[in-house]
Amino acid sequence: MANKFVAVFLMCIVVVAVFSIPAAADCYQECYDGCIAKPDHSALYCDSSCGADCAEYPGAATTKINQR
Repeated sequence: MANKFVAVFLMCIVVVAVFSIPAAADCYQECYDGCIAKPDHSALYCDSSCGADCAEYPGAATTKINQR
């Protein structure tokens, strides 16, 4: 019974991890697109601003959202 509980728990962790990484990339892309559309914001400003804003998402450090 304990083995089944551990297996289900590990599967839940995997599912959460898989769905959290795209959230970080989506956060960055939405932020960047909205920021760059403003005429007074440069690409460098938007990159650093959105990277900092979206860094709180799980998996953000392992994705390439900050390496645009």
